[in-house]
Amino acid sequence: MLRHLIKLCGELKVRTVAKMVETSEIETVVKAAGVDFAQGWLYGRLGERPLGLNIEPRALRKGTVDGWG
Repeated sequence: MLRHLIKLCGELKVRTVAKMVETSEIETVVKAAGVDFAQGWLYGRLGERPLGLNIEPRALRKGTVDGWG
């Protein structure tokens, strides 16, 4: 059902965002599903590091928008 919703959003030119992306495996799944953007601990949090997770934040930038490309 979720893949169909993502496909419908794409057809309607609605951008999609996956929240709570905490691991590379989750990132791979949402990217393959066609989600446009993602946010979560995998990418870091403004000036903070994930607590209790051995995940290195990829970016600590404020006000930027990056796609998958």
